[in-house]
Amino acid sequence: MSSRFVALGALWPQPRLQADRARRLCFFPSTLVDIVCGVIRVGVFGAVVYAGLAGVQSGPANLAPTFVYVVFWVGLAFASLLLGNVFGAFNPWRALARAVAALTRAIRSREAPAPLEYPRWLGRWPAALGLLAFAWLALAYAEKNDPSTLAILPLGYAAIQYVGMSLYGIEKWTDRGDAFAVYFGLFGRLAAFERRGEALYARLPLSALFRLELLPGTSPSCA
Repeated sequence: MSSRFVALGALWPQPRLQADRARRLCFFPSTLVDIVCGVIRVGVFGAVVYAGLAGVQSGPANLAPTFVYVVFWVGLAFASLLLGNVFGAFNPWRALARAVAALTRAIRSREAPAPLEYPRWLGRWPAALGLLAFAWLALAYAEKNDPSTLAILPLGYAAIQYVGMSLYGIEKWTDRGDAFAVYFGLFGRLAAFERRGEALYARLPLSALFRLELLPGTSPSCA
C-alpha cells in the first residue's frame, strides 16, 4: 500500500484539479434558456402532479412513480454527471419563485423588503434532512408507489421551498435549503461542463468540487 502512495507522490507532485482551467466553448443565451426551461419544468411538474391525483391509482399504470423514481431520481443524476447542473436549469419551484418575484417587481411601486440573513450554523442541514426524508420514502415507506402520495408530497415540498425562498432569498435558499438542488448540484460539479453567465465552459472533471463552500451539513466534518 505504501508503494502506491510513493508512486502517486512521484507522478502527481502538484495539485491538478484545484486550478480553474475552464475554457469557453460558446455563447450561452441564459435569459432565453431560462424562459424555455422554466416553461418546460413547470409544465412537467404540473403534469406529474395531475397524473398522480387524477390518473389511474396504480403504480405501474401511472406516470408519477416512474417519473419520480426513474426519470427524476436516477436519470437526472446521470445527466448531471455528463452535462453539469441540469437540475439548476429545470428546477420548477425556483422557476415559479423567480417568475413571481419578477411580476411583483413590475407591479410594486416600492422595493420589496430585503431577505433575512441566512444563519451560517444552519448551513445545508435543511437540504440534508430533505434528502433523508426522500430516502425514507423511497426505501421504507409502504405506500411509496401510490400515485396520489407522489402528487401531494411534491406540492408540500414546493410549499416549504417557497417559505424558505421568501425568508432568505431565492438563490440563497436554493443553494442551501433545497435538497434536490444541493444533491444534483454536487453531481453537476463532477461534470466537464459548466454554465457561467452568458457562456458555456469546459473544465476538468471534478475540479468544481474544490470551489464548493463547506458549510454545516455538507459533510460530517463540517457539522
